[in-house]
Amino acid sequence: MRVPRCLPGLLLLALPAWSAPAPLSVVPITSRTGRDLAHTIAGCGVEVTDVRLIGATAAFGTFVGGGLILGFDAGVVMSTGAVTAVRGPNTTGSMGTNNSVAGDAALTAYAGQPTYDAAILEFDFVPSGTVVSFDYVFGSEEYNEWVNTTFNDVFAFWLNGVNVALVPGTALPVSVNNVNDGKDTGVPPYIGSGTISNSVYYLDNGIGSATVMDPVGTATRFAGCQLDGLTVVFTVTATVRANVVNRMRFAIADAGDSVYDSAVFIRAGSLRSACGGTGAAAAAGGSPRPVIAVPNPFRPGTGGAFGGSGVTFRPVPAGAEIRIYTLAGTLVRALSGVAADGSLAWDGRNDAGKEAASGVYEAVVKPPSGAVSRLKVVIIR
Repeated sequence: MRVPRCLPGLLLLALPAWSAPAPLSVVPITSRTGRDLAHTIAGCGVEVTDVRLIGATAAFGTFVGGGLILGFDAGVVMSTGAVTAVRGPNTTGSMGTNNSVAGDAALTAYAGQPTYDAAILEFDFVPSGTVVSFDYVFGSEEYNEWVNTTFNDVFAFWLNGVNVALVPGTALPVSVNNVNDGKDTGVPPYIGSGTISNSVYYLDNGIGSATVMDPVGTATRFAGCQLDGLTVVFTVTATVRANVVNRMRFAIADAGDSVYDSAVFIRAGSLRSACGGTGAAAAAGGSPRPVIAVPNPFRPGTGGAFGGSGVTFRPVPAGAEIRIYTLAGTLVRALSGVAADGSLAWDGRNDAGKEAASGVYEAVVKPPSGAVSRLKVVIIR
């Protein structure tokens, strides 16, 4: 049995002063039908029927207040323990509830280890178009000290029998060992040891390095969510059979043992199909998805989750331009040339080729048509 690691509370004293935001508000379900959960996920162009839940009642619920913590405000949460335990602040590195329910054979095959405490939501749905999309975030208490071990908690979203919850550009399921910033060594800087996998998609929520690296953003997550690590928002876009029954199966489970919990958050109303608009927007669900910046904050030259060669914006509408400004309104860089995958990169330099100074910048996204959107990007040198 694993011994819970005692987190060094003294490190909290080193953080800059901040006003703690409210934690996630989580409401567990009161029945085993799951109908309300499926309808919470379903958006326009999707009709849901034949809903089934497998697992402990405590493992399913809904949430609000996730905007600054997860990247979207509301949705469904599924856990390998109790969903109420994901609420912040992050007070321990060893949160876990043993629901004493079985694992899932398909998830066991993905994890490469026996699975336990599976939570499964499955339903039929009839989409009005040939493409559906939805948004989700994975988080786990197995981060960071159990990365690259047998405790590889995992989940999958099977659409008509095919898992569509994959690390972008790979055939890998999203799991603790496939998305991380390395193993926690127990000493500063705490993470980054051993194999690092797809760290551009990982957000540390531990009590050590990331709260120092990102005192504003991480402090918000730290106060709002108990889980020690989270992914960025992933968007799934997949082909379906229009106007006939398709089958969706969301599943998550502990791997290796049932000690520490993991959870998946699915955005409310994000399972959409042919909601209006034209072209790709209509196929994938109508209104455009908000543009995000990864990594954010950007720490040039540091490696790991916040390092790399620059900031990537996605999903950016085709033909859009992004202009980077200081908070005083001075233009720093104009970006154009959106890639086929909807990404647009900024190398952290101004139009003269000089490195932009540490600070907070505003990115203004101007599509060829439609509303202009804005987001903040932080550089720490």
